[in-house]
This record gives sequence, structure tokens and C-alpha cells, in this order.
Amino acid sequence: MKYLNEASRTVFKFSSYRAFAVLTFVLFFTLYAFILPATYTGGRIGMVSLQFITPTLASFAFLFALLLAFILPFAVYAFRKKRKGGNSSTVGSLFGSIIPPLLCCSPLLPTVAALFAGFFPFIFGVSGFVQGFIATYETPIFSIAALILLYSLWQNARQVVFAQNGTCNS
Repeated sequence: MKYLNEASRTVFKFSSYRAFAVLTFVLFFTLYAFILPATYTGGRIGMVSLQFITPTLASFAFLFALLLAFILPFAVYAFRKKRKGGNSSTVGSLFGSIIPPLLCCSPLLPTVAALFAGFFPFIFGVSGFVQGFIATYETPIFSIAALILLYSLWQNARQVVFAQNGTCNS
């Protein structure tokens, strides 16, 4: 909690990072509001998705967007701060901190399975299996994703504090 408080004070004292966080929240809340109900729409994403959003899905969309609204500004701030110090390994840490949360809860697995199913007819039923599995265990999967995002938030907050203090991330 110490890292989160200190990182928030450090990063959000700049209006550009506050605006970035608000924009990130609005963008990802909208995106998740359309994507999360896709298991009930046969994979269709669009206005039809909003008909199937439940309070649980809306809560997860809000939580994911809120966490990403902190994670992304923290990651960008730490990247910029470390970049000024000449640490070239921060590019890897930036992608490592941003990419997993963005892939979290996306329709990536069904899409990949469908792609393989197009090339390999003998595994044609895999995409439906993956979508069925996700629909069946949706709440536990989303809860695990939220825990991963919380861990990513903590890691990024640590990186902000270390970057601000000019110390190693040990």
C-alpha cells in the first residue's frame, strides 16, 4: 500500500498523467463493457453486447478499467523516468508491464483457437470448447484476472517509486 500511495502522489501530481488515467479508464471501461458479454452473444461484439451486460460483468469491466487506469500511467512514468537515466532495459519492462493486462480478459483464446481450427480441421471444436469453458467459469477467471492486474499495479507502483528515488528495483 505504501508503494501505491507514493506512486499515486508522484505520478498524478502532473495533469497530463491524470488526463491519461481518465482517458484510459473511459476507453477500457467502454471496451470491456462490449467485450465481456461476448460469451453470451456468440462472440459478436458491438451494441448487442450491452443487452447482455449484467451487474457482475459491469463490475468487472469497472474494476479492470480502474486498475488499468492506474497501471498504464505508472508504467509510462517509470519508463520515462528510467529512460532519462539511460537504462535501456526499461523497454522490456514497459512491454512486460503493459501487454499482459491488455491481453487479460480479451477474446484472445477463442480467436487463436478459431485460427488454428481454420488450419487444422481435426480440432474444429476447440473454439467452442474454450468459449464454453470461459462462459462456465467466468467469475473465477475474471477474479484471477483481477488478481493479476492487482499484482501488476503493485509492481508498477514499485517501479515508479524506484525510478523516482533513482534506486535499483531489487
